[in-house]
Amino acid sequence: MDNYANVFIESARVASIIPFGSEPTYFAMFYFGGFNMPLATGIAIVGATLGMTFNWLVGKALLELHKRKNFNVNEYWYGKCQAQFQKYGALLLLLIWLPLMKLILVGAGFLNVRYFRFVLPLVFVGHSLAYGYYLFKH
Repeated sequence: MDNYANVFIESARVASIIPFGSEPTYFAMFYFGGFNMPLATGIAIVGATLGMTFNWLVGKALLELHKRKNFNVNEYWYGKCQAQFQKYGALLLLLIWLPLMKLILVGAGFLNVRYFRFVLPLVFVGHSLAYGYYLFKH
């Protein structure tokens, strides 16, 4: 059970914007064998999805600074970014598991995108597709 907790922690840590490598604990369990990989995959998906919450919260903190005028952003560009995110945001959030796409979630928080209605389901589906690919490919 200890290894499954490591998968959860590692997936959450890797999913944050803090630069770390890929999902090493999950892949180690996968290649060394002897583990229930569907269970490990589910735990990794939940851990990575919750780890992405940190990125969204960073964006929300930047939004609060913007509202207090400590972090001033031109309103024209802010509105333009909101329009672009409304147009392409769903696709971007499905690809959030790719390298450097984690910053999109910071932008979603800054653009005040609803987390539980829009962001969380798409991030969960994106991670499910990525980890499912790893699971069924091998």
